[in-house]
Amino acid sequence: MSFLIGDEWKEAPKGSLVLAPGGITHDFENRSNARAGVLNFSVPGNFEQHMPDIVAWFKENPPGIVGG
Repeated sequence: MSFLIGDEWKEAPKGSLVLAPGGITHDFENRSNARAGVLNFSVPGNFEQHMPDIVAWFKENPPGIVGG
């Protein structure tokens, strides 16, 4: 898996622990054809209230379109 932390992409092989501090831009993606999974914890909770804004952002910025 590849993880964006701030403005830097980092590769995380199987078994890695990746910490994305609160308030820092973060994202992840599988850049291979191999099956991959991620176990994601949001601590503290209450993340769900932000989902409508995230969905709206992705509607305006579809994946795969970089720089317009």
